[in-house]
Amino acid sequence: MGNKTQRLWKLIMSVIFLWSAIHLVRDIMQIQGMHNIITEIASRNHKWIESLLGKLYSYTSLPSEIFNLIAITIIWKKKEMSIWGWLIILLPLVVLLLWLLP
Repeated sequence: MGNKTQRLWKLIMSVIFLWSAIHLVRDIMQIQGMHNIITEIASRNHKWIESLLGKLYSYTSLPSEIFNLIAITIIWKKKEMSIWGWLIILLPLVVLLLWLLP
């Protein structure tokens, strides 16, 4: 991998790592019942998943955020993009698509 490509991957992984960390903190605060600007910004109730999962609805994004934080740390230590890196890049896109559903 070239130097420019490696810097680009590090930047992308850093942004996703930061996004996952902030989102994890926000989700934990929402589960605890806190209401502030962090918990209210871009927050939506999704009736389709609420009807499927009931009270577990609040915990749906926690596994993906924890996965991102752990997998990005592993990628940084190994200094190589593997299937984990591609999954990490795909995951925010899936989350965004699910967020757009009613």
